[in-house]
Amino acid sequence: MFSIYKTVHPPTGIENAIFCNFINPKDRNLITSSANILQVYRLNADENKSKKLKFECIETFTLFGNINAMAFCRYGSMSKDALILAFDDAKVHNF
Repeated sequence: MFSIYKTVHPPTGIENAIFCNFINPKDRNLITSSANILQVYRLNADENKSKKLKFECIETFTLFGNINAMAFCRYGSMSKDALILAFDDAKVHNF
């Protein structure tokens, strides 16, 4: 039987964060995880003030389990990074 996962209260803190080329090979993205929520941010220049930078949330993913660990890697000649997620169900422990 499959386990049922339901979020009663949305997460309020960030548990993991990675800075990598996830969406576009030319832009760096900040990827954060909070319990079962994965968010991808892009760093943009402020339109009014050219010296200031701000984060823009590009994508939000809701997963069916809590994320324990997060890492990225680049395979062969790929121009973007792949994201590796570890869950309790996958029996990967956070070292």
